[in-house]
Amino acid sequence: MRYWIWILAISLLAPMVVAEDPPPTVSGTLVNAEGEPVADATLRLRLKEWSVSAENFAELPAPQTTTSDENGAFSIPLQSKEDEHVLLVDAAPYVIVVEWLEAGAHSLELTLTQDGRSHQVHVQQPDGRAIAGADVLACGDDAHEFGLDGCLRVRTDRDGNATFTRLSHDRYRIQAWAPAKTMSELELFDLDELKDDDVRSFTLSPGGEVLGSVVDDRGAPVYGAIVRLIPEIFRRDNPAAEPLFHVRSDENGEFRRYGIPTAGRYSLVAFTETRRSERQALDMESGQTQSGIQLVLPRITTVTFTLQNSDEEPVTSCDAALRKPGLGGGRMVLGRGREIDVQPDPEVAGKFSFPFSHTETKTLTLFPSGYEEIEIEELVPAPGETVDLGVLTAVRGATLTGTVEDDRGDPVAGARIEAMYIKDGSTLSRGVSSEQDGSFALGGLNSGPVLSVTIKSNKHATERLNNVSIDEPLSVVL
Repeated sequence: MRYWIWILAISLLAPMVVAEDPPPTVSGTLVNAEGEPVADATLRLRLKEWSVSAENFAELPAPQTTTSDENGAFSIPLQSKEDEHVLLVDAAPYVIVVEWLEAGAHSLELTLTQDGRSHQVHVQQPDGRAIAGADVLACGDDAHEFGLDGCLRVRTDRDGNATFTRLSHDRYRIQAWAPAKTMSELELFDLDELKDDDVRSFTLSPGGEVLGSVVDDRGAPVYGAIVRLIPEIFRRDNPAAEPLFHVRSDENGEFRRYGIPTAGRYSLVAFTETRRSERQALDMESGQTQSGIQLVLPRITTVTFTLQNSDEEPVTSCDAALRKPGLGGGRMVLGRGREIDVQPDPEVAGKFSFPFSHTETKTLTLFPSGYEEIEIEELVPAPGETVDLGVLTAVRGATLTGTVEDDRGDPVAGARIEAMYIKDGSTLSRGVSSEQDGSFALGGLNSGPVLSVTIKSNKHATERLNNVSIDEPLSVVL
């Protein structure tokens, strides 16, 4: 009896250990049909595009990627706690597996099989000669969320032949292309209608060609400018959109790009480290040559301005962004392609400058740190000159404060907090990173409610909150 009393006493006096919940993950094991573990398989996990509601949608992060270990085990953290995900498993010679996952953590045991169908393809020139080294891509409908990563690719041999061996989805889109050749039309086929002796043939003609020159606004040739040709329809599952075709201008400012694989509309743009031309639309027919194109790189306009608050104290931190005039209500998010590099004057506090290389009038929005936005509706270029916007007064805005911690109560440092809000009909976004103690203060917001707040951390799932009030501190648990 005394023995059990002592055991009970010791157990009551011992420190209580609380089990910690691990971050939500998709984990499990991969085995083959014989039950043996499958090692070194590539697993990709991403959000389902249509599972993210419009008010929550900021941007889809890149897929999380990992490989299975020698025991076939894997573990991938979720990108969001509330949204659905899709998992792709690729391990040759097994067929590609796609799993659609509801929101929340999952533990899976997946069996990989080698029961994929085969399909032979042949690629040739119009005169019947074989094309060696042509790429043929087959994309299953179930794997379209992963773009090219979810497709099977083969390359033709010296006789123009290649064979797919892991076809398993109900329907495929298939396309062929080769260097300096046009791309074949996109074809669809159902796997259950495919015969074992079927050979799919593709005929590729010489690709299109674009010739032109790059000059400055005085007509002088520009050497070494990058000329980029961008498909207007940028489809993830279309190999034509895989590269952004580019070349450099020579000492005479001239450029030539051949082997454009598909017909359609493109945009041409030229740029250097400090200058950029306006985009020029280009309609290409299959195998067509277009010449006489001229891209103009304007001389730089230097824009300066001075910021102060209502007490005439200098404001020493500011971001900025440009957009086309009249696009109020269009979304403008700093750090995602429309921002400009604003440099503080090392000698005058509150004075800033930036290079303005556009040839068209733009709307400039300034984002002083801790203050509301300042909008310059018409910023007119003056190539080679300096445009001074004068002294601008910044009005202090509302501040969203809070803390970020993990599910164990530890502070999360370096988390990115982005708030999306509306001002004067435009949807704007500001961001800040959490401090070492997990705290943050995001200033310069309107006094009204914030549409959404997105909290991102490399080691945790993304958290999204809607209609956030700035009157109370925000407590976020990742």
